This record gives sequence, structure tokens and C-alpha cells, in this order.
Amino acid sequence: MLLLETLKVKQTILEPIPTSLKLPIAVSCYWLQHTETKAKLHHLQSLLLTMLVGPLIAIINSPGR
Repeated sequence: MLLLETLKVKQTILEPIPTSLKLPIAVSCYWLQHTETKAKLHHLQSLLLTMLVGPLIAIINSPGR
């Protein structure tokens, strides 16, 4: 809760997000709200792609595949 208050992100926003992505999403929300220069679409796309690569690699390399 302290981290969410510090980042100024409400818990309800993060409820539908998988646990492993909650912190990166919260930090991204803070960053987007407090940046001096506005992020462009390609910045957001790169950020989301980076957050998804780790879990996707874990799924691909899982022992059951």
C-alpha cells in the first residue's frame, strides 16, 4: 500500500493485472504522469513489449512444452 501511495496508483487499477506485472505497470503509470516530456505511442509500445517478453520466454521454455 505504501508503494502504491508513493507511486500515486490506486489498487483498483491494478486488480485485473497479473501479479508479476503490477509493479512495472504501477511504475509506468507514475512515470507517464510525472514526466516532463510526453511519451509517444512507440515509447508505450516498447515498454509493454519489454514487460511481456519475460513471461513469454518463461512460457516457451517451460518443461511441459
